[in-house]
Amino acid sequence: MADTRERLKVLINSLTPIVVIESVEEVRAVDLVCAACAELNLPVFEWNIADGLSRCGNNASAHEQAVVIGSTREPQQVLAHLESMNIEAVFLLKDFHRHLEDPVVVRRLRDVAQDFCAHRRSLVITAPAITFPPELESLVEYLPLPLPDVKRLRQMVEEIFARLAKTHTLKRKLEAAGIDAIAENLRGLTEEEAIAP
Repeated sequence: MADTRERLKVLINSLTPIVVIESVEEVRAVDLVCAACAELNLPVFEWNIADGLSRCGNNASAHEQAVVIGSTREPQQVLAHLESMNIEAVFLLKDFHRHLEDPVVVRRLRDVAQDFCAHRRSLVITAPAITFPPELESLVEYLPLPLPDVKRLRQMVEEIFARLAKTHTLKRKLEAAGIDAIAENLRGLTEEEAIAP
């Protein structure tokens, strides 16, 4: 993930207006964006159609995270709001792919993206899969979210085992070889799949 975080930082610093993370692991994508922005000292704002636009990430207080900014629930509203903002920031849009067939949304998104090309502001769109209209393709960079490596899987196994040991009496101790074997067997799964019951 460190390489992916570094790549995201490069994209943000190089004024890439739209970064797309195609993944079913939305939580992991959000964590990645927040970690990269924390290192860049940039605020992160998160949008979804259920809640609208609000501040998120480590630099936001609980109050800031709970406050929805203006009338920003609808895609057109949030894009109009982003056009009026002039701060350096990253705006994380969840499930925005569902609205890319609306010509008004596409037009506003293009205007926002073209404006962001001149400033240190980026839109990060997360979705399981996304197809952009031709007029937006030149403004988009895709950032793959890699599957966890064996080292990360091993760490996850150890964390789960430690958490279980706090609440259950475990009859066996999990040895290093056992952890390695479990981690190896989890290869090819997403983090969410690997920890699913």
